[in-house]
Amino acid sequence: MCGIFGFSFKSGAVSEGRRALLAARLAYENDKRGGHSWGFATPAKKRVHIERGLGNMSGHAGLLVGHHVVMGHTRLATCGDKTIENAHPFEIGNLVGAHNGIVRNHEELCQKYNRQFTVDSPHLFAHLAEGRNFDDVETYGAIEWIDKATPARVWLSRLSGGSLSIYGIGRDKQTIGVVWSSDDRHLLDALAYAKLDAPHFPYCVPEGAVFFIDDGVCLVTERELKVKPYSSFIRVWDSDDSTVDWYLDRSGRRGREPTAEIVTPGGQREREERTDGLLLDKPSSDDGLIDCPWCHEPFVWRQLRSDL
Repeated sequence: MCGIFGFSFKSGAVSEGRRALLAARLAYENDKRGGHSWGFATPAKKRVHIERGLGNMSGHAGLLVGHHVVMGHTRLATCGDKTIENAHPFEIGNLVGAHNGIVRNHEELCQKYNRQFTVDSPHLFAHLAEGRNFDDVETYGAIEWIDKATPARVWLSRLSGGSLSIYGIGRDKQTIGVVWSSDDRHLLDALAYAKLDAPHFPYCVPEGAVFFIDDGVCLVTERELKVKPYSSFIRVWDSDDSTVDWYLDRSGRRGREPTAEIVTPGGQREREERTDGLLLDKPSSDDGLIDCPWCHEPFVWRQLRSDL
């Protein structure tokens, strides 16, 4: 799980102080989805400026002050070391992009396309830069990217099983800005914190649809990004209600026949099974650990839900 977020405002439409509050809150909320590294991209004199670092982003939110367009990311490492080089966003060809999710067939794609990526997400932006669709990429989540040819324009897409919220500030067709985040609740909290909570409205974000945001306006394109379906899906809710999405079912839909092993502190393994969205056989302890089905690193199990 990682977090993506950002905003685009018309010049002069929102004060620097409110944009600073919005950026600080979005960074703080998305740190709950990351914590290992952070990064952002902004347009700067017909080019793209990139900053990246380790740890939480909220301590560096001051770097976002003064910008009308920001594309941010917070990383929770699932593939590759926790280094600045592996922090998002990545520069791939003419694109600068960030991803919330996992590419399951990372090594297969490295071999197929003779790539030397140490982390999985750059495959998505390499595919985009090369004009490929995602039909051979086993992934989920959401992506954001900038083409260096149009540095003030941000592209967004919610992939299969991903979460992405986009809100317009103002009235439909008369927006002064657009804000997005991986988590709807976090986004609304940030809007309220910056006193940008009214008027605002959500955009419908279908899976695979591609949006672009430019000068405070959000438009949907005719393009669709379809991924290769695979495996099964699990959503884990942590104690603060942030989510960790691990994998999708073979049909690409959520909540069908997922299973996971629960590891209790004493080392006892129990099996967690869900059928048609129901949760069965909870582990004996709320402090149990659940193994990631890919990297096999345990993390604290709080509550496993399938109601979304």
